[in-house]
Amino acid sequence: ALTCGLGYISFKRPACDIFIAGCTQFPSTFYCLGALGIRKWPQQNNKKVAVGKESSIELVSPMYRAMYYVGFISNAPLLPMYPILVQYTDMTLGGVNTFLHTWLLLAWGMQGISLVHLCKAVSKGERRVEAASEKQQYSGGPAL
Repeated sequence: ALTCGLGYISFKRPACDIFIAGCTQFPSTFYCLGALGIRKWPQQNNKKVAVGKESSIELVSPMYRAMYYVGFISNAPLLPMYPILVQYTDMTLGGVNTFLHTWLLLAWGMQGISLVHLCKAVSKGERRVEAASEKQQYSGGPAL
């Protein structure tokens, strides 16, 4: 890996570049999946929470949560699929690269869409907390 990272066989063996790219994505993918995986998600069948009283995590819809997990997990088979597709199929190297990059485009698209939605939900929750604290601060009378 160090030899590939230093560029000694970069562009000479495309699989080495793919290996480096795949390995460097593992820590961030593991962190993102773990960070939301350990969260306690609200159950859909629980009693309804009043609008404006839900936590920011409850603002993330199940569709975006599923998109988040599928988007991150779908990167996992890309690294082992490359040699399998090259060796055991009649696809050209260009065809394999096109297929895997299309797969990557869909995975990164799902990651991006779900992360944007997650960040908006967290931001909306933070603004609601700030507004509530300002309301409590000034509820005792006029500010001096």
